[in-house]
Amino acid sequence: LTADGHVVEAGNLLWDTAHHAPAFDPTVDDIHTYHVTAGAEEVLVHNACDIENANFAQSTFSENFSDGGLFAGLRIDDVAESLRTGALNPSDVPIDVIVRDGNTLILDTRSAQALTRADVPRRDWSVTDRTGNPEFEARLQNQLDRNELDNSGTSQPVSEGN
Repeated sequence: LTADGHVVEAGNLLWDTAHHAPAFDPTVDDIHTYHVTAGAEEVLVHNACDIENANFAQSTFSENFSDGGLFAGLRIDDVAESLRTGALNPSDVPIDVIVRDGNTLILDTRSAQALTRADVPRRDWSVTDRTGNPEFEARLQNQLDRNELDNSGTSQPVSEGN
């Protein structure tokens, strides 16, 4: 994304002309989103999310998915079983995260629990970084406040067993 809002995509990659050369990771400590200059363009860059070490924005969770969500009417174990049998793929179970104060926080606790119970490694999760999106930032803050958590979240929420 350029500074004026235009999308920039890498294209015309010719793998048969590839060569080995030093590559650099432009991660910037403590800053999640920043602009870099690429030729004559300024491009918005996001640091990759650390889903392997991500925490949750809720300390407890219900076994039942919300009425209005993607898996309305289902239980976590129903979705986990669908993942195990192949009726669902990990890409069918989206996980939204926000990076705050250097911590990656998972907003979709029940979906993450279903993926975990189905033994889907976090590296295979379908993660979308929602950092900076006002709707998702408000959702995160609501979860943290309701659960009396700070921006580090919690490493393992507990089922309410319902």
